[in-house]
Amino acid sequence: MIDRISQPFYLPAIFFGFAFLTAPYHRYLPESLSSILELGPYWALTLIGFLAAIFNRGKIFLTTAVVLCGYTLLDASRSYELSEIQQSTFTFIVTLLVPINLGIISLYRERGVVTNSGGIRLSILIAQVVAVFYLIQNNINIPSWYEGLTLVPTSLWPSFLPQEQWPFYVSVLALMVSLSTALIGPTPIKNSVFGATLGYCLLIWVQMAHHIDTAFVIAIVLLLANGLLRDYYNMAYLDELTGLPQRRALNEQMLALGRNYTLAMLDVDHFKKFNDTHGHDIGDQVLQMVASQIKKVTGGGKAFRYGGEEFTVVFPSKDIEEAEFHLEKVRAAIEGYEMVIRQQERSEDTDKASKGNRKKGSFRRADQKVSVTLSIGVASRQLRHESPEDVLKFADEALYKAKGGGRNRVSLETARS
Repeated sequence: MIDRISQPFYLPAIFFGFAFLTAPYHRYLPESLSSILELGPYWALTLIGFLAAIFNRGKIFLTTAVVLCGYTLLDASRSYELSEIQQSTFTFIVTLLVPINLGIISLYRERGVVTNSGGIRLSILIAQVVAVFYLIQNNINIPSWYEGLTLVPTSLWPSFLPQEQWPFYVSVLALMVSLSTALIGPTPIKNSVFGATLGYCLLIWVQMAHHIDTAFVIAIVLLLANGLLRDYYNMAYLDELTGLPQRRALNEQMLALGRNYTLAMLDVDHFKKFNDTHGHDIGDQVLQMVASQIKKVTGGGKAFRYGGEEFTVVFPSKDIEEAEFHLEKVRAAIEGYEMVIRQQERSEDTDKASKGNRKKGSFRRADQKVSVTLSIGVASRQLRHESPEDVLKFADEALYKAKGGGRNRVSLETARS
């Protein structure tokens, strides 16, 4: 639980800490690099936005666009002489409008960039940019309506909090919204959006020297790039149903094996019959349960989904007897695991009628408990000329022996024909 709460903070702490500590050394760089440092954040944000569009990741694209707009205004407010009205308008946009947009983006479901939903979201952002440009060009003083605004009656507001700083509290709320989305359903994209929101809020909360906030923007870009690349990696290498690495990852793992290793093939017994009896939805839940147990394999084993109801476990630097011990624990754990399923769906009327009568902690009545078993075949590299593909084939043959021998057992392939 603690690890899940702290996970979204790991990379932001590293990137922003590194940016803060190294930023003072920028002054030692040659003069020829000064323009690169000035334009670096703009080029970096443009590049990550371009990559997000290529990968069709709307949340990263919109987050990049909003941060780019906010940083541009923040930079302009320091670089140019602004009227009092323009400065007030810039402050309103930078400290209030941008964080609100980042908080809203964190709530979006991923709908891509070149889609109807992506187009609508981008149009809303463009409309805001056009409105801001119009206000600045015409020197219109819009912040006057909010400068004296209070969130709640003064009598109800805590005396130790200055209510006139409510834009700060709104930015804190936007950050909390972004954090909650990362905690509830953690994904690389959600974590990176939270990191970008955190970095931007630090920019507007803390008065930083120009070279430090430049480094912070570069750190934001790195967080967004990390989320984009990790999301792409998950799509390419992780099985969507079980969360285990899939065949492509297995093939790469086998290329990295040394001289001593053991491979195991695991298959859910009578899974087709189970699917026909209980339906594919329950079958998917069974595969998820089996995968979660196989993933816990000890002894340094790494689990993969081979395909369908088959799984593979790789034991680098382990002989076949050592691997058998750890696989036997997995087999026993799955054999003893009981899943609760319902045989009949309740009607909507029944659900409504019984909702008020349910005991705390109950959701649906358990009609049936089911369990499944595994057959496992194991083989290790014995001969110098054997490739991992050969050893995997021997493990598959041992798997068939386990099934022919009564299933729910571990079979070792010790002899080579």
